[in-house]
Amino acid sequence: MSTQDTALDQLLKISAFVIKHVNWPAEVDPSACQTSELKEGMSALGVFTVECPNANFIPAKVVLKRYADKPLKNKRIVAASKAFSQVGAAPALIASADNWVIEALLARSKNPTQKSG
Repeated sequence: MSTQDTALDQLLKISAFVIKHVNWPAEVDPSACQTSELKEGMSALGVFTVECPNANFIPAKVVLKRYADKPLKNKRIVAASKAFSQVGAAPALIASADNWVIEALLARSKNPTQKSG
């Protein structure tokens, strides 16, 4: 098995994990999702975006953050994510456990300095 096959298998497993924990419809096929790993500037063990491009449900794109097995640190990270999410200062927290969180992906504004109105 090549390294590329192994990486593809990992991304399919990530997609299946997200489908299960985000409560997307069971008929969503992991291979139909667009899953990619983000690598720059992240302190997490793994950060992945998972999107169902033709989805008729919201959110159709989420971020999975996996953390190293450090229970106390992870509980603090998850608690902070929940707190910031509840006051609108961070993306909506969809699901979490001791060493991972799934958040809705926020779309970036094309021009964040532009004011409406």
